[in-house]
Amino acid sequence: MKSTRFSRKMWELSTFEEVSYDKENQIFSVYFFDGSLLELYKISEKRVFEFVISSDKEAFLKDNLLKEYPSFIYNQKTFLPC
Repeated sequence: MKSTRFSRKMWELSTFEEVSYDKENQIFSVYFFDGSLLELYKISEKRVFEFVISSDKEAFLKDNLLKEYPSFIYNQKTFLPC
């Protein structure tokens, strides 16, 4: 599984900075600062790439990916702010 870490400052991120993608199983993971882990299932590599190049990653996650794909959050400590 490949992971990517984004610059908090450059991308103005307030909830996460690291994501990973399991291409074989089509699982996209988002690692939140509070220790929560969000997994989105059956997500295509193309859609992950669209997330990576989006200018507002937190909005893209909230407004697109969370609405389009089945997901589960592990170790949730707070309501997702994004």
